Amino acid sequence: MHVDAIRHESERSASRLFFAVLLGALGLSLTVARADDSAHAVAPVARGNFPHRVHVFEDYETEIEKRWWLRGEVVTMGVSESLSSVPNRRACRAVETLNFDRKMGDRVNKVKGVVFNPVPGPPMGKNTRLSFRYRLAGSDTIKVQIYSLSKNYHRFLLLTGLPQGKWQSATVDMTKARRPDGSGGPLAADERIDDIQFYVSRDADLLIDDIVLFDAADRGERRPFPARAIFTGWFDTGKQGKEWPGDFDIVPHKQPRTWDAARSIRNKVTGKPWLRVGLRGRRLLSSRTSVAFQYRLSKPSHVRVALVDTKNGRQESAYLDSPETGAWSRTRLDFLAASNSDKRFADEFRFYVESPEAELQIDDLLIYEPGNPRGSAVALPQRPKSFPHRIWAACDFEAQTTDFAWFGPTQTDDVPRYPGNKTAMGVAARPYKNFAGIMTGINPVPGPRMGQVNSLFLRYRLTGATAATFQHFSLSVNDNNHIRLSGLTQGRWGEVTMNFSRDGRRNDGTAGVPFSNGERMDDLKVFVGKPKDGKSYDLLIDDVIFFANDPTQRPEREPFPNRVIFLAAFDTGISATARGKYWLGDFQIATKNGPQGSYWGVAQAVKRNGDKGKWIRLQIRPVRQVGAHTKLRFRYYLTGASAMTVQIFDATDQDNRHVRLTGCKQNQWVTQYLDFTTDAKRNDGSNTPFAAGHVVDDLFFFVKPEGGEHVSLFIDEVVLFDAAIQ
Repeated sequence: MHVDAIRHESERSASRLFFAVLLGALGLSLTVARADDSAHAVAPVARGNFPHRVHVFEDYETEIEKRWWLRGEVVTMGVSESLSSVPNRRACRAVETLNFDRKMGDRVNKVKGVVFNPVPGPPMGKNTRLSFRYRLAGSDTIKVQIYSLSKNYHRFLLLTGLPQGKWQSATVDMTKARRPDGSGGPLAADERIDDIQFYVSRDADLLIDDIVLFDAADRGERRPFPARAIFTGWFDTGKQGKEWPGDFDIVPHKQPRTWDAARSIRNKVTGKPWLRVGLRGRRLLSSRTSVAFQYRLSKPSHVRVALVDTKNGRQESAYLDSPETGAWSRTRLDFLAASNSDKRFADEFRFYVESPEAELQIDDLLIYEPGNPRGSAVALPQRPKSFPHRIWAACDFEAQTTDFAWFGPTQTDDVPRYPGNKTAMGVAARPYKNFAGIMTGINPVPGPRMGQVNSLFLRYRLTGATAATFQHFSLSVNDNNHIRLSGLTQGRWGEVTMNFSRDGRRNDGTAGVPFSNGERMDDLKVFVGKPKDGKSYDLLIDDVIFFANDPTQRPEREPFPNRVIFLAAFDTGISATARGKYWLGDFQIATKNGPQGSYWGVAQAVKRNGDKGKWIRLQIRPVRQVGAHTKLRFRYYLTGASAMTVQIFDATDQDNRHVRLTGCKQNQWVTQYLDFTTDAKRNDGSNTPFAAGHVVDDLFFFVKPEGGEHVSLFIDEVVLFDAAIQ
């Protein structure tokens, strides 16, 4: 600083001290905002969507970080309503203190403050924001101040004209904060910070809660801001084993990335790579808990992650879906409670890498509750990566089947363009009763059974709106579940996936996770707009796929299908009177005497006339058109044989096409994929392509006993599909 500036600053400090002493002698005090503070006044900014990074948070609900509450008194009366599924029990009241700024702050007159120290001093990003909730009385002004470890000085900004007497939310742009004399420049990327401070005048009352220091959302980010932060881990400062407990190494990023990441080490028991990240204490999870993080996997491997409560040994697991290799990627995983009353805790987050040769690095770990309330979600325009563990209903509108009712007319002029696709479904109800501007949908009779985590994928073309309500009915609980989906594309074909287990809400308001494993589903309806609102709406849908994944199972290596052609799961519509309508062919359906690991119903092979072998024949009625790359997925349980022939009748070429499967595993359920386009042979020995548009009408599974053994075959989860377009 220039010598004249130093002299003038000294004179100003002396003047402030003189007047402060004089006012003190008269029994008066300075307010938190001085006359020369007006240049620091700012307006709150929008909090925005899901942050690029959460540096630190404090909600005062646990005492895990209590040692860093430098000023303030925790209170339980007069706290704000919770913004999440977890009740809000505590807040922090400002107490008398001096301003922590020893260089330029008023160090004579006391104010009231809440001060939180985010050890170990995280480095900031380019767009630092501070979000918090407050209740203010006796003043309309809050000074928000932050200390820079890198610069060794404080900056602050001033919020004025604030409402009083009720809880409010505010977000401020911390890059607008400056030193008291206006110097110092903005808070910059990679600058490390320390104390976060909130000050009001001595005669005011201030409660603070839900502090979140974060880097603003990336452009194009559509996920909402978290409803609740549970843990954040970024590994840039502090030591492994102290600030960052667990089993891992902290290593520097390779350029152009900066700062540090956590790297896997060898598990002493298994010998495989893992990371065990301690959460510095036992933390209450939300009924919907999500985990977001960045990762870099050196070689292909399955990666299982787990929220762990070491107190009771409980683990909740999920797998990364087809993890990328060789580059940094972002992902999100969900952990859902069985009900809102299911209290779950975690004190560790673990990563298990199955390949001994792979190395995993992670960064920017955030455990949180999603910001969208149940019954709403933002459309994310990406399809799932992996083939689902179960597909329990699907409709491509290429043929009217006995197991589907359609609530709209077929349409062939405007459809998604890919080989084999000719038809989509439009809208018949305009308006739909007194509820919606338009409605379309389907009814997958006879009520298929849902799985663990249930989702819906479809293609759509929407005009006149960017939001729609997707609703489907549970026969088991006799109520609809819905998601109001915003951010949909207009005027062109798009794809959308929605997670009903995570985001759905029962229409009657019942809390908890909708659609339990085994519940039976009925109709799907899609609603757009309001009746008689003067707007013009239209909607086309195609390639509807209802599917379920089991988070405890490895993801399938096969990509998510382009289209489902034929589906058979044998779980419902299996009574003596119904089977002739829904399950045509030669086989029995076993429900009570199926092998261990069966779902609800499975197809059992029967004897062939004049043959020692057994077969399953599934009639495909009406006939279906195959795609450009036709594959078959099924589960089988085989005993007494190690080979199987699977064939499909190509009605276009009037010949069967078969695949001979050898080396089959026995006495266990196995998921099998067969490529009929590439690997199937015509039975007559000729060689013609199995091209898109060919018609099929029968699917066969043949087995023969080996070495005098009794042969048996069970089949389930049959999906004939057009493979993903690579």
